[in-house]
Amino acid sequence: MKKNILISLKFLSLLFVFAGLLLLKSSVAFAQDADPSVNIQSVSPSSADTQITVSGGATGGESTTDVRCGHAPYILMPITTVTQLSTTVNYSIDGGTVFSAPAATVSVTGQSSNVCSSPTPAVGIQWGYSFSFTDSTHVAALSNGTHTVEACLGTWGSLCDTATFIVSHPLPDLTANPVTPTSAIASIATTFSSTISNIGNASTGGSFSNFFQIATATGGGGTITDLASTSMSTLASGATNTATKSYTFPSSGTYSVRACADKTSSAGGGVINESNENNNCGAWVDVTVNPATCSNGATNPLACTTCAAGSAMIGGMCTPVSVSVSATTPYSTTPSTNVSFAYSANTNSNAGTECRLLNYNQDTNNPLTSYQANSPITYSSASVAGTYAYYVECRDKTTTSATATSNQIIVNVYVNGGWSGWSGWGTCSMSCGGGTQTATRTCTHPAPQNGGQGCSGSDTESQSCNVQACTTSLTANPANLVSGSGISSMLSWSSTAPYCTKSTNFTLPNDNPSGSLAVTPTSTTTYSVTCGGVSATATVSVKKKPIYIEH
Repeated sequence: MKKNILISLKFLSLLFVFAGLLLLKSSVAFAQDADPSVNIQSVSPSSADTQITVSGGATGGESTTDVRCGHAPYILMPITTVTQLSTTVNYSIDGGTVFSAPAATVSVTGQSSNVCSSPTPAVGIQWGYSFSFTDSTHVAALSNGTHTVEACLGTWGSLCDTATFIVSHPLPDLTANPVTPTSAIASIATTFSSTISNIGNASTGGSFSNFFQIATATGGGGTITDLASTSMSTLASGATNTATKSYTFPSSGTYSVRACADKTSSAGGGVINESNENNNCGAWVDVTVNPATCSNGATNPLACTTCAAGSAMIGGMCTPVSVSVSATTPYSTTPSTNVSFAYSANTNSNAGTECRLLNYNQDTNNPLTSYQANSPITYSSASVAGTYAYYVECRDKTTTSATATSNQIIVNVYVNGGWSGWSGWGTCSMSCGGGTQTATRTCTHPAPQNGGQGCSGSDTESQSCNVQACTTSLTANPANLVSGSGISSMLSWSSTAPYCTKSTNFTLPNDNPSGSLAVTPTSTTTYSVTCGGVSATATVSVKKKPIYIEH
């Protein structure tokens, strides 16, 4: 029996141990089945450009309200620390790649534990985390719109929470205003225009294309045709530019037209990333297309009051305007003087004319004067002598496309001659006895040009010079000769005159004013020379040779 009692005690002990193990298992399972949670409290700012900050926390706890203390052999094993949980926050955006937030952003906000003390029920443990992290890398790459961020704490994959935030990058936003005009004429090209606006908060950063659409019915109904696109340069935020396109309607009726920004066609997308990609096209504008003819020749059915260029409404009919002009020619003047170009102009529209001056090749892109209503036109002549051509061009004030050009107007720009200064006095014609010397001037200051008059008056003037009397001398050496002795006498003469004009009893060589010459007279002879109006004489005596008689 004792053996049976011992067996019973062992059995009871094993039973209590087994019950304790069951309780331990139940307590551990209870701790693992607790309900911790993660809460993202804020994502700021709610509308982000480049970064967001996520803030929140996580809490959890274990309760032992179903386990009473003092009921041995129950065993309670509460979790007393939070080191079993990772202190890392993992997060993802839009359910994509998972990123790890810095561990330093996670902190334990508190934990508590209460051991079992009879008869109060055990509290177990309570724990909490707080976290805050900033993403400045991945947000900048997101497109504009609403996105979701999910934050998860620790190794428990279920400790997660989600929140939404809005990405709002600065972007352009291109729109097209309603087109103008709202009327056209069949078979005549009409140019439509639309103001393209960038209502976004950033520049387009580059050029883009716009296009116009033509619909065969009102409000964009019927058949729609895309016109070829045109390019537009960069458009800053808040800026506008005008897109234009010409179109010829084949027949009269009611059509509709609209413009679309940053598009090449209805099927083609744009090249500019915009904050709103759904507002590029403007509203359809109904266009009334009138018949192409008017009975009075006007070009604007139904009103039929507008005449084509070069025509005017005269007596209720569009009549080609005629202009005629004639001008006075020729015209002569001196350099840089004002020329009055008189003209007479006529037009059949009774609207009057206005005229301007053109150069020799009728260059209308570079007129010499602007238009004026009255004749004459004043213009400064050329600064250089020559012959120049001009034209007067007149137009009708009603329709400036009706013009006429006058006959050629010749302006002869001439220069009259002017005397130069006098030269110095020239060489005197005589060295004595009264001579003359001359000064000169030329008609070269300026010289006559292009038919200009020559200089009046003489180009020379003279004065007397060297009026002192000339001197002349004549000598014979020897002055006495013996006949038949064969001895000559040497005549020598000199004068202050430039030349000698006369000699007696000897020949004056080359009218030289000085020189010498041998003479052999046979009898006494007187010689003379005249130079500069002054004469000189010299006599050579000849005696007979004595005759001796011998006894």
